[in-house]
Amino acid sequence: MKFAEPAFFFLLLLVPLLALGAWLAERQRREAWQKLVAPRLRKKLVAPASPYGRWLSLACGLLGFLFLILALAQPNAGEREVTSQVRGRNIIIALDVSRSMLVRDVAPDRLQATKTAVYEFLDRFPEERIGLLAFAGTAALQAPLTVDHNALRETLDQLDENNVPSGGSNLADAINLATQTFKETGQRTHGLIVFSDGELHEGELADAAFDAREAGVFVVTIGMGTREGDFVPDGEESDGRFRDREGRPVLSRLTPEPLQELAADTGGLYLEGIQNNFTESIDTVISRLDAFEDEGRVQRKPVPRFQWFLITAMLFFTASILLRYLWPPARPAMVSARPVLTALTAFLLVGLTPRAEAWSNPLEGFLGTQALRKGESKTAREHFRKAAEESAGEERARAYFGQGLSDYQSKAFTKAAEAFGEALLSENQTLQRDAHSHLGNTLYQRAYEQLQTDPSQLETPISLLEDALAHYDSALTLDNEHEFARTRRDIAAQALEILQKQQEQQQQEQQDQEEQEEDGEGENGEEEPEEGDNEGEEGENGDNDEEGQDGEGGEGEDPQEGENGSEGDDEKGEGANDRPEGQQDRPGTPGEAPEMRPAPREGESGEEFARRILEENADIQQEALRKHGRQFTPNKDW
Repeated sequence: MKFAEPAFFFLLLLVPLLALGAWLAERQRREAWQKLVAPRLRKKLVAPASPYGRWLSLACGLLGFLFLILALAQPNAGEREVTSQVRGRNIIIALDVSRSMLVRDVAPDRLQATKTAVYEFLDRFPEERIGLLAFAGTAALQAPLTVDHNALRETLDQLDENNVPSGGSNLADAINLATQTFKETGQRTHGLIVFSDGELHEGELADAAFDAREAGVFVVTIGMGTREGDFVPDGEESDGRFRDREGRPVLSRLTPEPLQELAADTGGLYLEGIQNNFTESIDTVISRLDAFEDEGRVQRKPVPRFQWFLITAMLFFTASILLRYLWPPARPAMVSARPVLTALTAFLLVGLTPRAEAWSNPLEGFLGTQALRKGESKTAREHFRKAAEESAGEERARAYFGQGLSDYQSKAFTKAAEAFGEALLSENQTLQRDAHSHLGNTLYQRAYEQLQTDPSQLETPISLLEDALAHYDSALTLDNEHEFARTRRDIAAQALEILQKQQEQQQQEQQDQEEQEEDGEGENGEEEPEEGDNEGEEGENGDNDEEGQDGEGGEGEDPQEGENGSEGDDEKGEGANDRPEGQQDRPGTPGEAPEMRPAPREGESGEEFARRILEENADIQQEALRKHGRQFTPNKDW
């Protein structure tokens, strides 16, 4: 057990002081009677009373004070998860991680200065949904939109110039990727913060800015570096300077013009360098974005246990009062009823204190229940909705359960399923069981509606019935003797079995129909080649006839006559003369075109012949390969 306010334990020092004060007061009281009444008259004038009542009353009072101090210290035992609701905006931070961001014209370098600024930005806007994007020659999303800023910090720590393999600076690609990511959220306005030195080597920035403006993206650009610039570092060079393809050291300067145009085209803001109040300047743009409610961080909060100590303290205080005034004296005495009523009233007030998780407005829950019993489902739903908004914990789950019953009564089954799903978050097993059962009923009704709408589509009803069976099973797991869930489960199982058989029958009929169509296409396909074969046979016969009549008819009209005639020999000879030098025929099967094989040139040795063939067929000399290399290795890769 832990205490949230341990400073109250200093009040324990008052316990011995109170005991000492009570003892001194009792002693002074006895001495006062001794001084006032003579010893011989004390038995006649003073009724002797037992001291045990006063001391027991004092002990109970001190114990009550002790437990009151413990309650004030706010003891906690155990933890529970609480998901906070936050209103935030969508913001993506785009970091230029090209080689030029390693320039040290700002301390320690441009990239490290950018990271420091991003850390400050995350601290300034803790409730926003922020994503992280890195770009160089291409852009890559390093972290999606999230409220978990600790994860963003871890990702930012690992970010360097090697995260994007392609060199260069393609800001347009980063703008397009961020715009596409924003569109997937469904929100109207978004914020994009770009940290770059403005040296752009690739991409159409104007088109990207136009698309971003149409998507509701406000771009804030922050120029990193100085206009004087410095040389791009390279640890592998002897002088520590990076060189381009011509071997010249690369000097990188801040180029603000593209960043200024981008900010102006999207209605954003341009900042040059990291200023002291740069987060306030960015806030002027972010404040124009639409905020939306979303689930925030999941926090583990301790469960307070002060109620038990407070109740114990009140019990001891009550006992102290009762012992003080009701302890039987030596002679009859009338006891005033006022102290007793005061103690009982205090005890009842503690007992009637609402719990930490009770409804803030219990009237809404009562009115919703009454309206539901009268059949006024819409009125009941409105009361339960207000009760859910104003409550937490178990009472909120009960309010959602009542809202689900109202929606089910009005046949709004989709909303009813959502409400029953919220009721499942209860820790009460009885409420969980009822929520599972009614959620199964709701899914069964949705399946029935789907069948009424389109009886031929069985996939959705089958899926809904399977989910309904799962919820019925969950209800029976919590309470195996729950007859309502068991009966409804049997009905849903029968309906599911019928639909599955219908689906199998539909699939079988569809499969048979496809096989018949394939068989029909196959028969048509086989008939066509037969006609072609006949034509081929006729052609062969015709050729043979013409060849047989070669001596009678003179020159044949078919080109194949040249194979047996002198004219064919001449053509064959001419074809042989047209072949490239150094190539010979490779014997092949009759009717196939002869394959050309390279041969050594006259006076060329075997080694020279092999070297020439390798050079002629080397991939490195092909034009397509050189174009491929230029695609991945730009002229400006810093």
